[in-house]
This record gives sequence, structure tokens and C-alpha cells, in this order.
Amino acid sequence: MLNSLPTQTIWFPIHANIGYIYNLFICCTTNTQQHPQPTITMFNSPLHRFKKPGSKNYSNIFPPSSTLHLSNIPPSVTEDHLRDLFLSSGAVVKAFKFFQCCHDISLKSSNVEAIESLIKFHNHDLGENHHLRVSFSKSTI
Repeated sequence: MLNSLPTQTIWFPIHANIGYIYNLFICCTTNTQQHPQPTITMFNSPLHRFKKPGSKNYSNIFPPSSTLHLSNIPPSVTEDHLRDLFLSSGAVVKAFKFFQCCHDISLKSSNVEAIESLIKFHNHDLGENHHLRVSFSKSTI
């Protein structure tokens, strides 16, 4: 599934070339003279959502799409608050779908805006000890 997806280049505060790693392990260089822009690994970062194989999050890995799944939203946060949050970064929100059972949201945008929004807003502090979880959705709105 991921083999058919191209590498995307986006501009988000700096030029970022986002691609897919097909190997289980990568070797990160520390030689900045040879590679002035070293690879950044998120493996040990608390922002790495999929580091535990077999976890619920691990089964929810989907390729980039224009629909994002937002979760870990406190009950006090409204759709308008989230819409304003994404609009503040320049993303055009085309549709929202609020799920009453689990207070999760699907957000429809363009592919590039969705990637930029995921990078910017994953782990965003929503207050009440809640940090926004953002991932690509398997379904569309």
C-alpha cells in the first residue's frame, strides 16, 4: 500500500522532504559536514504514536490522505474551537464530522494541508491535561 505513494516535498516553516522508510531500521548520521541536514528520528520521542507493535495505535497506521482523525479531545472543546485552531495555520477545513461515542473528529482538508496540520498540531495542548492526537484517517467524510 505505501509502496505506491510518492515522496512529498512541503514547505512548513522550513523546507521538509517527507518520505517513507521501507526498512525496519535506519542508520542516522551525525557527520554534519557530509550531510548538512541530518535525518531526524522520532523513535524515542513521546510524539511517536506507533512505537508499540500490537497496540491499538499500531493498527491505525494509514497513508497520508486529506482526512485527519483527531482524538483525545476534552468535552469542553467545541467544533468551533478546533476549526479556528486549524484555520489559524492557514488550513482550509472543508468538513467536520464529530463522533458522539468517543468525542473524536474527522477533518477534511487537502493532502498537503493535512500533512502540515498533522505536523503542527499533533500533541497540541488543549488544556485539562489533554493533548490533541492527530493521525491520517482510513475513511473519508
